[in-house]
Amino acid sequence: MRLSKIFEGKISEVIATTERDGVPNAAPLGIINENGYYVRIFKSKTLENVKRTGKLAANITDNPVLFVSAALGDLEPRHFRRFWGFPVLRAADVWVLFECRVLSEIQVFSEFKLKPVALKIRRRSVRAVNRGRNAVFEAAVHATRLVLARGEEREELKKLIDYYNRIVEKCGSAAEREAMRLLYEKIAPVW
Repeated sequence: MRLSKIFEGKISEVIATTERDGVPNAAPLGIINENGYYVRIFKSKTLENVKRTGKLAANITDNPVLFVSAALGDLEPRHFRRFWGFPVLRAADVWVLFECRVLSEIQVFSEFKLKPVALKIRRRSVRAVNRGRNAVFEAAVHATRLVLARGEEREELKKLIDYYNRIVEKCGSAAEREAMRLLYEKIAPVW
């Protein structure tokens, strides 16, 4: 299977895994498909780890609970395994290991060109689009930004999260509703 079939569209949301001193880390990340693949990583453990190792793994999964857990907390060691000696998520359907080369660095983020070095497809699946499932991913992306936002931007993010929650309530399964319950629980301190 070609990467263009895996990363369709301009931005594909994945859970990136990195490591530092043997300790794995997982966080959502958008793989940008525009004249090749690249990522924009904001100041975080993920950025520090990629700068240090020059690698990241893109874990493709549609598991909403795993996505929210990685977005808003640290995953337990039981969630990880090794692929080509690098940490990946056990539950992911596809793993793509990338070498990362710095394209640009500014104060708040760095951009990296991605070169695929290994690919493992564990499960090929076709499933109908579920608006509830997609709404969880959107809400989780906005939740990660809520921590840094202030004033009007913060209020707008809250409205968006609530909007996506209404879609989950209307269209989602029990897994999506559980993911949103977890999301609200995790962001309660900054809400």
